[in-house]
Amino acid sequence: MEREIKKAIKEGSALIVYKSVVKSLKNGKKFKFIVLASNAPATIKNEVEYLAKLAGVKVVSYKANSVELGSICGKPFAIAVLGVLKG
Repeated sequence: MEREIKKAIKEGSALIVYKSVVKSLKNGKKFKFIVLASNAPATIKNEVEYLAKLAGVKVVSYKANSVELGSICGKPFAIAVLGVLKG
């Protein structure tokens, strides 16, 4: 999973902001999968899971917390939600 996340970041096919992921789900963008950090807030988790289910997108609960997920993405901030777009 970590390799796929890094590849998506490198290719520029990842959305790392919660609002961007939700907006893209609502607008019908196609995702390969969505990653939720282990400590993502329940409200965010519930909304993303609901919208992803409607869109038929797989949601992965990642073992790392939001700070670790941010580090994996090479960002100096926490990331609770990451969406990987289809090519």
